[in-house]
Amino acid sequence: MELKEKANREAAETRLRMVAMLQVEQARAEMLAHPMRGNAFGEEQEPTEDFLNDENEPGNRETGIQDVWWGAGHFDLNSR
Repeated sequence: MELKEKANREAAETRLRMVAMLQVEQARAEMLAHPMRGNAFGEEQEPTEDFLNDENEPGNRETGIQDVWWGAGHFDLNSR
C-alpha cells in the first residue's frame, strides 16, 4: 500500500512539473511573439527641467484674482 501511495505522489509531482514547464514555455513563446515596446523599457525621453513649472504655460499668468483670494483672510481647516 505504501508503495502505491508513494508512486501516486511521485506521479502527481511529475505532472505538476510538466504543467509548470509547459507554462514557462508558453510564456516564453508569448514574449517572443509580442515583444515589449521601447518605452516600456524606460527608453523614452526624460521630462524637461521645467516639467512642473506652470509659469511657462501661457494660460497660467497672474490675473489679479489671485491677489484678492490671498487677501481674503486666513483659511483654517480646524475651525468649525
